Amino acid sequence: MSDWISHLQHGYKALSENHSTIAYTHFHAAFEENPEHPLVCFAWGQALAQTGHTQEAVVLLEKAARAEPDLIEIACAWAKAVLDLGDFDSAERILDELQDKHPRDHLVRLTLVELAVRRGDPDAAETHLGTAEKHGAELRTLRIARAQIAQVRGLLASRAGQHEPARRHFETAIELEPAWAGPWINLGVIAEGTAEVQRAMSCYEQALQIDPGHPVALYNAARLHSRSGDTRTARDLITRLLDAVPEYPGGRELADSVRKAD
Repeated sequence: MSDWISHLQHGYKALSENHSTIAYTHFHAAFEENPEHPLVCFAWGQALAQTGHTQEAVVLLEKAARAEPDLIEIACAWAKAVLDLGDFDSAERILDELQDKHPRDHLVRLTLVELAVRRGDPDAAETHLGTAEKHGAELRTLRIARAQIAQVRGLLASRAGQHEPARRHFETAIELEPAWAGPWINLGVIAEGTAEVQRAMSCYEQALQIDPGHPVALYNAARLHSRSGDTRTARDLITRLLDAVPEYPGGRELADSVRKAD
């Protein structure tokens, strides 16, 4: 068996066992062995996308998609990477072409849901999600997508100053996807906006239980603890934040403020 095939097999096995670092090492080794093969470009391109190297990922995923135009998963991964670059129009063109060729494929529709969510268009997202459900999308995937749509509806309501509808949408997102910190953070922001400081703090703490390294939750919780006079907790939180994201906006200023108050 060729080394690059072996590396792909080991890489996908590692991914199935949640060992992403090991998987990415194998995918990179496969790419070094055979950088022209579309399946190798796909695997390494996705690894690059997952680790924040989006521009490099787009190049490889486009190469793989053009070499294997009938593999929908590759084309959708390319569209997602383009979407991550913020080029919504190009992503939409890729997906429209896919939709024309594969009108009953649920993966294309789910990627269109993601595009609509990023654009802040929950109604379009709901329409695509309904079609994806009819065409056999998995229940868990549908539930996560519904949570994302509820989150968008909450954000839109919050921006319009509609605190209670926003709160209900975020709570719906939490019910649909409990292991997601984002809606808890948004509930905290709403609570701050309505002067419910303890409630806000509780929401940020809940978010940190789900995702202990979430930078927004760390910053917001540190800020509230600092304001309440709990400088010890604030110092611990802001230290964790700056260790992970040294240039987080406002992080160093908050750390200086906590240090002076301590």
